[in-house]
Amino acid sequence: METPTPTPTPAPSTAPAVIATPTKPPVMVKPEVQAAVAVATGSPLAVQAITVLVLLGMGFAYFRFIGSKKATGVPRTGKS
Repeated sequence: METPTPTPTPAPSTAPAVIATPTKPPVMVKPEVQAAVAVATGSPLAVQAITVLVLLGMGFAYFRFIGSKKATGVPRTGKS
């Protein structure tokens, strides 16, 4: 006959619990930020800033000139 193998039971730990304390985040200087942005996105920060300004300008122009023109045609009936 085989003797059953005893199942190990975990022993209670007597070590004190380790509490995570918040640490100060590393301070990044401007070249490090630009390098991190360039690596993460594939383009330098200046190119991204120019792209954002161009897109904002195009959006402004659209809503100022093109978006303000009302469509001519059948007038609306009823309230909306």
